[in-house]
Amino acid sequence: MPPPEAVKQFDAAVQSQDLQSLLAVVHRIGQQDTKEAVLAIAYAGLAESVLVSLSAEQTQQVLQTAQEVLTRMTDTRAWKATYKATYKHPDWRVRVMLLDVVRHRLPDEKRAEKAVIKAIGDGTDAVAIKAIEMAGEFNLKRTVPKLMQMVTTPEPIGKC
Repeated sequence: MPPPEAVKQFDAAVQSQDLQSLLAVVHRIGQQDTKEAVLAIAYAGLAESVLVSLSAEQTQQVLQTAQEVLTRMTDTRAWKATYKATYKHPDWRVRVMLLDVVRHRLPDEKRAEKAVIKAIGDGTDAVAIKAIEMAGEFNLKRTVPKLMQMVTTPEPIGKC
């Protein structure tokens, strides 16, 4: 759960219908460089209720800003929260963006690799395909069993 104060800040920014205000909240919260900041950005700032209030172009700007902010995090607990959100966030667009954040920790960070492995089995094609591409790009050998399982299972990868 995101901290209640962060939820209030994001709600106020959305209510104002001012994109710059929303982006400023993402930056301000991201400066905290904590697990709580990641949770706030991922689950309050990038909540479905926020994203549906934005145009496609605005959504892209918010996702790009969040990606930049999250990539700069240095706190270990913040990164753990990022890895977890990569496969737990309810919005597939956010999961794809979080894979781009995780990319900066590959191939050296085992938890980042685990996030990619879990994303390979994502029920949404865009997320699964992104993870498969990353597995190939970084030659992540630990992804091979998951990829083999997908090849030998007659079920579709995900949903459109």
